[in-house]
Amino acid sequence: MPGMTSADRLLRAQEKLLLARQRDSRRRGIELRAYLVLAMVLWLGFAVYFLKLPGASQQWAAVIALVCALGFGVGLMHEVMGRRETAAIYSQAVPIIPVLLYAWIFSVDAGFGSYLIIGALGVPVMVPENRQRTRVVLVALLIVATVLIQVVFVRSAALEPLPIHQSTQIATFSRAVMSVALFALAMLLNRNARVRRRLDLDELMLSEEAANTDALTGLPNRRRIWTVVGDLAASETPFSLALVDIDHFKVYNDTYGHDCGDATLVHVSRVLTANTREDDMVGRWGGEEFVVILPGDVDDAWAAVDRMRGMIAHSHEGAPADIRPVTVSAGVAQCVDDEDPWTTLRRADRALYEAKSGGRNRVVLDVQARA
Repeated sequence: MPGMTSADRLLRAQEKLLLARQRDSRRRGIELRAYLVLAMVLWLGFAVYFLKLPGASQQWAAVIALVCALGFGVGLMHEVMGRRETAAIYSQAVPIIPVLLYAWIFSVDAGFGSYLIIGALGVPVMVPENRQRTRVVLVALLIVATVLIQVVFVRSAALEPLPIHQSTQIATFSRAVMSVALFALAMLLNRNARVRRRLDLDELMLSEEAANTDALTGLPNRRRIWTVVGDLAASETPFSLALVDIDHFKVYNDTYGHDCGDATLVHVSRVLTANTREDDMVGRWGGEEFVVILPGDVDDAWAAVDRMRGMIAHSHEGAPADIRPVTVSAGVAQCVDDEDPWTTLRRADRALYEAKSGGRNRVVLDVQARA
């Protein structure tokens, strides 16, 4: 069939999937770094804000914010060093204790619980999908901390609640940050889901191509060959089938070892593929047998297979040194009159047996095809 060979398609699918995974990994790394940098800037801003306020509690709040920013900085360092899971944990776990302390000092009214709610989307976006246990633990911690803030740290129990107007300002700012962050994370989560679907599709295509490709020779295997044969038969396209068998192959394996036998199979597959016509297709049928699909006139098909046979017999480049020349025998049969392709293949096998019995290194056309 026209186009790339089965080995080329498999290699292309592998390369495509590898590049897609690399792009996805780089993109996720950029997202995590941006998240950590923005969080670090936010908490440094809180440190500066509280430093300007009078009172011991505000000074402690500034120190807490500074430590929190430092924690995000440590997470950023882990990401730069390639420790993405650790960095992702830092991105969601670092604010839990500072937010609890802020709620204890200033009460829930200050609105710092908003930064824990961001983690509801931050965890699935930042933590890798294959770390489900880590995700569950982080989400559980965020939920517990949020409930504690709402239930325990009410204004009447706060250590030093801020004035109402100040609490309202901070809470309004925090909710604005939460809204923007949740919107951005939702967009990222949606994009990640689309990328994941594309990667799953690429993996499915790769698996399908691998399932249709012979691992040793890179040729289409029996499954792929028979799919193409079925399509040709259904479309009523005239075609012939040729079974090509390496002569004395058992002797190669027994005398020179299976590595030599494998090298012989690869050599024959390459010569066959290099000498097919544009619309022909070569596949490995099993063992030392190959099958060739040859659309068109049966006489042309026989001539094409005989040319392949001659090229194999005279091709020394790539052939195992100890068994030159390598020769093959082949049987050709045309699929005629809505015939079941399995019947055509059996006739090609019968012609192959005749070629073997007649001295090998020859191509025999099935008698019914000549009629």
